[in-house]
Amino acid sequence: VDPSHGVEKIVLADGTAIDLAAVISNPVLTDNDDTFVVSSGAAIAVINAKGGDDNITTGDIVAVVDGGTGKDTINTGSKNDTLAGGSGNDIINAGGGNDTITGGTGDDNLTGGSGSDVYIFNVGDGNDTIHEGTCNGVDVDILNIGVGITTEDLIFSADGDDLVIKIKGHDDDSIRISGGLVDPSHGVEKIVLADGTAIDLAAVISNPVLTDNDDTFVVSSGAAIAVINAKGGDDNITTGDIVAVVDGGTGKDTINTGSKNDTLAGGSGNDIINAGGGNDTITGGTGDDNLTGGSGSDVYIFNVGDGNDTIHEGVCNGVDVDVLNIGVGVTAGDLIFNADGDDLVIKINGHDGDSIRIAGGLTDLSHGIEKIALADGSFVEVATVIACQTSTDADDTIVVPADKFLAVLKTKGGNDSITVTDATAVIDAGSGNDNITTGEKDDILKGGTGNDTINAGGGKDTITGGAGTDTLTGGSGSDTYIFNIGDGHDTIIEASVDPTCTCVDKIQLGAGIGIEDLRYSADGDDLIINFRDNDSDSIRIVGAKTGVSAGIESICFADGCEMEISSAVSIIELTENMDFQMTPVPAQTAIINGYGGNDTIMVSGPTTCIIDGGSGNDQIFTYAANSTLYGGSGSDTISAISGKAGFIGGEGNDTLIGGHFGDTYVFNKGDGHDTIQDNLAMTCVANFDPDTLKLGKGIAKNDVAFFMEGPNLVISYGETDKVTIFQQGHSKNAIETVQLVSGGSLSSAEINQIVADLSNYASDHGLDFTSVEDVKNNQELMNIVTTAWDN
Repeated sequence: VDPSHGVEKIVLADGTAIDLAAVISNPVLTDNDDTFVVSSGAAIAVINAKGGDDNITTGDIVAVVDGGTGKDTINTGSKNDTLAGGSGNDIINAGGGNDTITGGTGDDNLTGGSGSDVYIFNVGDGNDTIHEGTCNGVDVDILNIGVGITTEDLIFSADGDDLVIKIKGHDDDSIRISGGLVDPSHGVEKIVLADGTAIDLAAVISNPVLTDNDDTFVVSSGAAIAVINAKGGDDNITTGDIVAVVDGGTGKDTINTGSKNDTLAGGSGNDIINAGGGNDTITGGTGDDNLTGGSGSDVYIFNVGDGNDTIHEGVCNGVDVDVLNIGVGVTAGDLIFNADGDDLVIKINGHDGDSIRIAGGLTDLSHGIEKIALADGSFVEVATVIACQTSTDADDTIVVPADKFLAVLKTKGGNDSITVTDATAVIDAGSGNDNITTGEKDDILKGGTGNDTINAGGGKDTITGGAGTDTLTGGSGSDTYIFNIGDGHDTIIEASVDPTCTCVDKIQLGAGIGIEDLRYSADGDDLIINFRDNDSDSIRIVGAKTGVSAGIESICFADGCEMEISSAVSIIELTENMDFQMTPVPAQTAIINGYGGNDTIMVSGPTTCIIDGGSGNDQIFTYAANSTLYGGSGSDTISAISGKAGFIGGEGNDTLIGGHFGDTYVFNKGDGHDTIQDNLAMTCVANFDPDTLKLGKGIAKNDVAFFMEGPNLVISYGETDKVTIFQQGHSKNAIETVQLVSGGSLSSAEINQIVADLSNYASDHGLDFTSVEDVKNNQELMNIVTTAWDN
């Protein structure tokens, strides 16, 4: 209190006398902002800083400091100090020694340094942060928590590497132990309560070491918090009802936690995280993750490059607010809202590989995520940017306001008028003759039953007319029209586009419709698609026969095959000049002999046909599933569009047109100059059968020469015989194998290599060849071809 109060002097046995007034520094500070440094010579400093924002440095002596009011900074040395910050947001650096530190009220930063330190915290002291180094195996740092607090009142949580301790019922108080989760021995080792209860933090923090293998780990009972780094492998981690801080690392991890406030990161890989209850923070990381926050106010963190995540959240209880945090580089204008069934799908403009699917997010706007937080500090309230409406059975008129990002509309009956100008539209118009108009976004539009008119504007739209006579306009963008059996007679209008546009408009045909079911005709410039044995359905593509950039580019089938619309136009051109003199005859198998004359034969219904055109210039056209087609003598045109066919053109200059089911073309000496047009610009994801060209009896390896005329492959196989494969240079139209009946075969890749070798040889030796005849007349070039057969 005063150096003159008490003992004034210490005298030792050797006669040494110590004047206590000389070794105790007891300065008098003011209520102002004081800066005080204890002078050398003192052994102890006793300081009351009173008011003001004070800066006190005691050096390497024993310090007893009360910071009083204000934001004080106290720095001491290596002795055993007793330091109190008082009120205000104080900074205390106690240096070494076994120090006793009381932050007092306010949000204080407390550093005990080396030694066994004691931190005193009472209810009402605010939010303090403790910095302690790694334990040396001897020092024990203690957090003393004052009266009125029991073990059950302590709430352990995590924030990054920091251990955060809160007190139940006292939301304004917390103790943050900086780095306390890096290692349980890093920071405070023990908590002592006023009732004498001691809590060993190493016992309540589970900090297992997992491997790079596929680990299965269940946290044992007794722990209050689990800190887990799963490293590599496909791990399965269950923490139970304790606070969990988990980093899944690499691999496909499964993380299950309980009802506490957890911090969970999946890391890389396709992870599954089930966070249970509590206010959880969940980061899926890279990969396609499934994330479930459960009850509580959860935060989901998503960054560009994280992949395609799915979030599962329950219906809002009116209290919880679930937030999606989207990282740097993304603004509200970059967010693209769409729907897939009842799911809300959020994509990011310019990042096609990223999406966030909120499962069931459109069932009820309170179901799922309530808020989106962006890195620039702005928020998007989900409920305010989505129009979600179900109309009545009357004739409804719906206009979606311009401030909406997404419109999800389900109309019941009635002849409805729906206009969506700025938002992405997901519309199911139900029954009735409806009129739907949308803007430039990527819309999903269903007309339902009735004669509907849909104008989709720009964007990549998916349009389903549904049953009825519908008029569908996709506008600019790559649109997809969905048509199923029973949808009636639809008309598709596609806008003319910039010739440089890479847009591709498609018709997607449903299950049960194959290429063999399609029948093509023209009405002026319009292409009409009818269906075998079905007069109730048709598709009119306005202007498709003109060949301009307006219209549909391809027709897709449920088996994965896709046909360019130009092929349908080609089929029309093949058949529109055919003059049929007979009434069609129904049959399942057709066996036809044309004998002499210039015959016109079409087989549409049967599944199997055998046709011999006989002599004359015949036109043969079949949709049958399996065909064997003989042209006979004469210059014939033979087309097998839908099924698997065997072509024998015979003598004369024939044109043979195949489909995509694995055709076989047979040529013999004396057959003339023939042309193959294969596949009709078909591509298939599945069920793709290769095509084969067979050269008949008497044709040897050294009879065959190859030459590329632009994209067309010319094969000479006799004195005057040759076949030109149209567009062999394009994979859709290529013949995959050339075979000799006498033995030997070449794949299309091997033929390409032969053509390249011929060109390289000619270039190296100064040869100039411009036709297949030039190849055949040069023995060195022919040796290259013959050798390839042998290899």
